[in-house]
Amino acid sequence: MNINESVEIKEFEQYFNISINDAKELLLNIVPNCTHIQDSNHQIEALYFAGIALSNLTIKNILEFGTGQGAIINILANLFPQAILY
Repeated sequence: MNINESVEIKEFEQYFNISINDAKELLLNIVPNCTHIQDSNHQIEALYFAGIALSNLTIKNILEFGTGQGAIINILANLFPQAILY
């Protein structure tokens, strides 16, 4: 872990008032075989979505611009089952 990653993790934990490990655990429980969260280039966006899910905000609609193979939409659908995904 470099200094930028440790600063980003600290900011994440302060903003969402949760542990980054809680977000990782939620992701692994919801989408255990998702290689997207194993890829360090994309992991932070999945962790931010998990942070939002753990924050108890009411998410009704999500607009996702698909540019890949559908990993993020799968994560969003599982994190926010009550939301309408576009």
